[in-house]
Amino acid sequence: MVEKRINVSIDHTDPTFFCDRVVVSHSPTKFILDFTQTSPRFDFNGENLQEALVVKHRTIMLDPMVAKDFLNALHENVAKFEKAFKKIEVPKQKKHSHPIKEFQRPTEPSKYIG
Repeated sequence: MVEKRINVSIDHTDPTFFCDRVVVSHSPTKFILDFTQTSPRFDFNGENLQEALVVKHRTIMLDPMVAKDFLNALHENVAKFEKAFKKIEVPKQKKHSHPIKEFQRPTEPSKYIG
């Protein structure tokens, strides 16, 4: 029997991506996971401090069988985490005490450039 060697190269150039929200959707042929990271940003515009939110996202598309394997692996790892450390508490959703208002265009133009 002839031994066949395959060279494997692993790319570690992308930094770790911290996620604070994920949106999951699907089509008949794939699952889409959109991982989002939101962080505040403060810039000076002249002498005025301008606050903004920076949103980055990474989208992963999975074959349905891979999505099912991922679901099982995630479930298993969450169970191991909770056994080793503590139960992950999910806060109850807060109900809005006021209705969400429709978007209104600002009356003054934005001074933020960025």
